[in-house]
Amino acid sequence: MSGTKRARIISLQQGHLDGLCGVYSIINATRCVIGSLSDEDAKKLFLQIVKYLQERKNGLDFFVDGITIKDIGCTLRDVVEQEFPIVRSKPLAKKAGLPLDEFWDHMTDFLAVPNHAIILGLTGKYDHWTVVKSITNKRLSLMDSDRLYWLNKSSVTTGEPNKNYAHGLPPTMAYYLSSKENSD
Repeated sequence: MSGTKRARIISLQQGHLDGLCGVYSIINATRCVIGSLSDEDAKKLFLQIVKYLQERKNGLDFFVDGITIKDIGCTLRDVVEQEFPIVRSKPLAKKAGLPLDEFWDHMTDFLAVPNHAIILGLTGKYDHWTVVKSITNKRLSLMDSDRLYWLNKSSVTTGEPNKNYAHGLPPTMAYYLSSKENSD
């Protein structure tokens, strides 16, 4: 094969062809809030969510296209809260344009209580749902289906991502979850 160049083929990974990060974020947040969820129970919840979304979305396109913040809220209400002692809220639903420091402080106060988690939509470098399990003054610690372990505050914005801030964290795309036993 001299003289012939072969194209480098990169293997596909989970997430390249599917849009299941929202489903995984619901399950990971549930694990954070209730303290433990066996693999068997996680699989059962996964199937319940997939069946629910298939009916809600009238098909399986969500496997590729992903789900919206509204889908996450309905799934939490209609599936997760029926099985587990979880309380959901969306306290910043009408706070578009909230400065990053205020959003950061709000998340910090919420996550200071045990058995709390935040499902957060990311924009910019990632169009992705993830779970914030803890926070410091400099970084979000994540429980993520795409091996994101943290996001540094210096690389995020609540506005539009740009060359200085690769990641958008819209406060309007955040679900706050707590256990019923430990809710605010």
